[in-house]
Amino acid sequence: MISNLGSSFCAVCESGTKSNANHTVCEDCPTGTYSGTKSSFCTSCENGKFNDEVKQDSCRSCDKFGVKNSFASSSDSPPSSKLSCICSKGDFRVLLNSSSAVLVAECQPCEGVTSDSGVSKEALICNEVGLTTETLKLSPGYWRSGNSSVKIEMCENVGDCSQKNVTQQCADGHDGPICANCLPDHTRSVSGSCEECEETSSSSMLTLLACLIPLSLILSQVLKRRMKKASIADVHNKKHWANRLKTKVKILSSSFQIVCEFAATLKVSFPPVFSGFTKWISTIVQFDFISIGSFGCMVDTNYYGSLLLYTLVPIVITLLLVVYILLGKVMHRSDKLKQKEIFDNCFTFFLTMTFAMYAV
Repeated sequence: MISNLGSSFCAVCESGTKSNANHTVCEDCPTGTYSGTKSSFCTSCENGKFNDEVKQDSCRSCDKFGVKNSFASSSDSPPSSKLSCICSKGDFRVLLNSSSAVLVAECQPCEGVTSDSGVSKEALICNEVGLTTETLKLSPGYWRSGNSSVKIEMCENVGDCSQKNVTQQCADGHDGPICANCLPDHTRSVSGSCEECEETSSSSMLTLLACLIPLSLILSQVLKRRMKKASIADVHNKKHWANRLKTKVKILSSSFQIVCEFAATLKVSFPPVFSGFTKWISTIVQFDFISIGSFGCMVDTNYYGSLLLYTLVPIVITLLLVVYILLGKVMHRSDKLKQKEIFDNCFTFFLTMTFAMYAV
């Protein structure tokens, strides 16, 4: 109620207003509040309701007029808009596309997102009230393209997607989709993580190549001399030590290649120790020469560069093998057996190379 100075009667403030401190004038109730008649103060909307207009005598339901399936409103300040309506634990708020609709958003269950994405329920952390699409938290080992996306992807390595916070999904040194790319001055190690390049990386790689090339040549000469001592019949005999060793290596490599793809194929997360071991083995058996040789510290090996390199290297090697076969035919025109031996060796090398690099 209000009264002017010298007045002999009091006036009643209408609903949606309140009297000021001196009780001389009626003031409109601000958004997020309401009042009845004869009120000297405005009341904040109850939990689960909001008010986005001034001078109101009641508040509106969040579920019917603001956010579908929302039965709570923010307690930090008076709920003055439809987006003051929040979702309960286990749900998150998604904005609706239609701007003319009464409802501006709806609460969706977190389990629905993980189910649609084909990932584990543990991928999302929905243990808080008031979550939105922008504030959704992911568990380490998972990634999404942005704060507005609800499509969740499983990272190749759990350690790549550390999920430090909502805006920093990738671990240090990682970037790109599912954090699979390495930042500049970083290279992917044998263990699968992006490590910072050291000043000695390039020189160490060149030293390693300088040692491996002569060693490979010496080993090939030793094996060639040993093979010459054996008869041709023995060499092609299935019981010969070289053939038996080759068969065992193929079986072992195939087994490891299958095991290394379990996580990606079955969409499951293995313990970090096992994941790290399979990644290390995968690098070896699939001949990932970029990781083995730390080429990322010498040349730019982003996703597209790596794709180009993995595509061109087998083609170049295949062409060299074809040239070697043709030279063998020219140099050994009269020796059909030698020509066949050269072709068989080149074809075996070709199959081994494609088997190792394109196992899956």
